[in-house]
Amino acid sequence: MPLEPHMWQFPKKLDTVWRIKSRVTISSVGLISKLVVGFNNFKVVNKQTLIKNIQSTGNGRGLITVTNHHSCLDDPTLWGILGWKFVFGKLGEKLRWTLTADNICYTNTFNAKFFSLVKGIPVVRGDGVYQRGMDYAIEKLNNGEWVNIFPEARVNQTQELIRYKWGVGRMITEAKELPVVVPFFHLGMDSVSPNEGRFKYFPRICKKVTMVIGDAINFSDIVSQKDKLSPVEYRKKVTDLIQEKMAELQVTAEQIHNPAVS
Repeated sequence: MPLEPHMWQFPKKLDTVWRIKSRVTISSVGLISKLVVGFNNFKVVNKQTLIKNIQSTGNGRGLITVTNHHSCLDDPTLWGILGWKFVFGKLGEKLRWTLTADNICYTNTFNAKFFSLVKGIPVVRGDGVYQRGMDYAIEKLNNGEWVNIFPEARVNQTQELIRYKWGVGRMITEAKELPVVVPFFHLGMDSVSPNEGRFKYFPRICKKVTMVIGDAINFSDIVSQKDKLSPVEYRKKVTDLIQEKMAELQVTAEQIHNPAVS
């Protein structure tokens, strides 16, 4: 079922007033994320790769971060690992757009206004890869901005990788310029925010979280076959490669997070 028109809270042009309100809201949420990270034990591998690619946005080539979805608070909590300049400084303007489930984040007008200000793009589950939210995400990539996506499309607190949705493949293959795609896998957010009970949106403290950030994915072999593939085949190959890279990162993350087991 398509998103109700009045729930789409992004103006045609993101003017100065909207941007100021967005920065204030994002800074407030960012402060909370920094506190959650500070009160837990976060181990981050290869963080500089993520920061370098975020700082490089705005030059016409978009950035996509791809990650597993381990809890309801993955976004924005995980961005608490970034420096204070991303919370209150100019680098905050480069913070991600993120695809959000409309049936969770856009349930009423107040929520819609809030999540739009924190740059959450509503996506309707079941409406496929061709919908307004996906078009908007591609538009942001074409502006050289950063978009985060959880290709599992739901919270998954198991150790099994769910078959990725092809929306991420569409974003990559239909952007004007091939985006930089940085994958990362994390473990432990399910203990910070268990996905059950009345207080699942209240973060716990003194928990262990591991984040393993991968290098940007090289799609050159797939791009070289582009003319021989249908759009669907092209999207599938791109999505499959991302899932392969994420599976590799999962192994590394598990070895670091649970060394006694490995």
